[in-house]
Amino acid sequence: MQDVSVYILAGGKSSRMGEDKALKMLGGKPMLHYVLDAIQELMLPVYLLTNHKEHHVFHLPMIADCLADRGAAGGIDAMLQHSTTTRNIILCCDMPYVDAGSVQTLLSLTRHHDITVPLNRNLPEPLFGVYCSSIKDRWRAELVKGENKLSNLFQSFDVNYVSGDDFLQHNPNLFCNFNSLEDLNQFTC
Repeated sequence: MQDVSVYILAGGKSSRMGEDKALKMLGGKPMLHYVLDAIQELMLPVYLLTNHKEHHVFHLPMIADCLADRGAAGGIDAMLQHSTTTRNIILCCDMPYVDAGSVQTLLSLTRHHDITVPLNRNLPEPLFGVYCSSIKDRWRAELVKGENKLSNLFQSFDVNYVSGDDFLQHNPNLFCNFNSLEDLNQFTC
């Protein structure tokens, strides 16, 4: 896997959780560490998309949003503007079940599309995706127009929607994420 970088989105407001999700302790370690542990075997450069200075504790290069208050779309923009590689994997800090094999499979399905994401229950999983750096100017232009909703943004790009069921056969919890304290009660190591 050459010319690929990994970006982990961890800069959100965590309003439903009530505290920083990346730092939230889960099974004895910060939630973000589950993602880091899973992807370390990929041997790829890893960056943290965050506006939180306290994330320096993860010892990763931190990339701040270029455009404020744009949510995940702004994080993807920051990734695309920063990247020096052709393809970029985006993951979210609150997906503790992510695994390297699933990431490798997703990369193998990217082909020549702008974006590759799985469909889970007929809905895209945009924060488990591969985004080509070549779309950075078009992505920024859509944000400047005021569009923040990922499903609307995707309409302007060549998106390769792949079957989420294939991923779930290998890892049934892959797309589980934790947005609230209630969600944390469902976690099993």
